[in-house]
Order: sequence, then structure tokens, then C-alpha cells
Amino acid sequence: MRVVERFTDFIQAHIEKTDSHRISIDKEETRRIAAAAGARLPQLYQLARSPNEVDFANLPNAFVIKPTHLCSKKGVFVLFRVRDRFLDLFSMKLLSETEVIAELTRAIGTQLSSVMVEEFVTGENGQVEIPYDYKLYTFDSGVELIIQFNRNTAPDEICFFNGQFEPLGTDIVRVNENYAIPGRPIVPKQAEQLLMVAQSVQKEIDRPFISVDCYATAADVIVGELTPGPGGPYYDGLFRFSPTLDWQLGGYQIDGYRKRGWDIPMVAGFPPSRIRDSLFLSDQKQ
Repeated sequence: MRVVERFTDFIQAHIEKTDSHRISIDKEETRRIAAAAGARLPQLYQLARSPNEVDFANLPNAFVIKPTHLCSKKGVFVLFRVRDRFLDLFSMKLLSETEVIAELTRAIGTQLSSVMVEEFVTGENGQVEIPYDYKLYTFDSGVELIIQFNRNTAPDEICFFNGQFEPLGTDIVRVNENYAIPGRPIVPKQAEQLLMVAQSVQKEIDRPFISVDCYATAADVIVGELTPGPGGPYYDGLFRFSPTLDWQLGGYQIDGYRKRGWDIPMVAGFPPSRIRDSLFLSDQKQ
């Protein structure tokens, strides 16, 4: 066993359950925490115990449906009513009500999960597009990393900023182009408010780290999800942290643990992403 040092080590401790302070936050808890922090949330239309209990007839022409206990995009549908069917903006498929229920049920599988139906948020990028998703990595020191997702493309477009919305280069963090493509950095008009909302949520939850996922509209910021242990950089999925960034973010988290008098957790082995360190180290030698 070894003491965690880097950000992805903390994710490993979360996965291995060696961190006594690990938590999980489902979508219902997200709404409670964000509301307590004074943040705006999408309007909640329905909360059903199962996909079969969603009342499609009494929903507006555009809405988002998602399981409360799943993460990332799993089981999420962004739906626009087209006569007797629904256009899903993620898959760009026309689905019947029966097909939406079946796909949602399949995504949930044997897990226990309610189903939440929320307002479709219109972002700065247009009325019939999925709004850009800004993931703000927030510590006691403030927002230290921002990841911008454009989910209107296939595959997703991703780009990165520091905590002042300044774009980061590929020597710091880069897209894994096996699964995504580099995007065009777009600083939203509500950039300052995004930072303020993320920090207010982090103070409300009082955690050394939280990823606050937000959407920027033309006039406001809306909180989508809260993630205490994002798996992306750990699994070497859509993007990769350089060793420098991994150490830096890990340092902020260690500071937060020490500030609270928490033990720094221990882990066995190394994150899967660690094998990619050589990609950044070889760049530095050139």
C-alpha cells in the first residue's frame, strides 16, 4: 500500500474504498446541495420510481430524462417531441415512448434508480442544441481546472481551461483522440458567475474537492451534476492529465484533507492512466 499523492490516486482510493471520507452524490442529492448553495437548477417536471411511471403526456415539447443513480451520459435522453415520437439529441434517433422506456430500463439494468425529468436548458449555443457542459474542478483554493464538453458532435469535442478561463495546452492536458476530438475553447458570457457558483457549491458541501457541472445560458448559470470522484482522468478515457497537472490537483486535495484533519488515504497499485505519463514526458525531452 502507498499514500496517495496525485489527483488520480484519490480517485483510486474512492474506487478501492480505502478513503474513509469518500462519498457518492446522486442527482437528487445534487439538487438539494445546489439549492442550499443558492444555485439555479433545471426545473424538475417529474420524479418517477421507474421508467414506466413517467407521464409523457403531461411533459412539454422539450425535456431531459435521466436515471438518478447513474453517472456520465448513461441513460440520459435529451428529447424533443416530434408528433407522436421524440428526437433524442444524443443519438439523433426518433424514438417512440415505448422505445424510450425500453432503452432507459436497459440502461438502469438491475440497479435501483428513480427517474428524473427536467427542463431542457437552452445554452448560449442555440435553442435546438445540447448546451455546452462546463465541468469545474473546485477545491478550497477555488476553481483550478475547467473542462468544456460539446456533445453536439460525434465524437464529443473537449477543451480545457485553467481556473481563469485561459486555454490550456497539450503539454498540460490533452484529449484522448480514440474517443473524442479537441474542441474550440469558448469562454461563456457568464464565466465569472460560473466560477462563483462552483465555489459556492464547494463551500456548501465542504469537501476538499468537487466537480461542479454547469450550463451557461444567455443570462444565467445552471447546475447539472456534482461529481466527487470523476473517473475520466483515472481511466484514461476521454482525456489525459499530464503528471504535472495530476500532481498539482492532488496537492490541492491533500491540502484540503489536512485542513480538515482527515487522514490521507492509501491505495494499492496505480491508476490505469499512469501508463500514459510517458506521452507527456517524451514531449518534454524533445
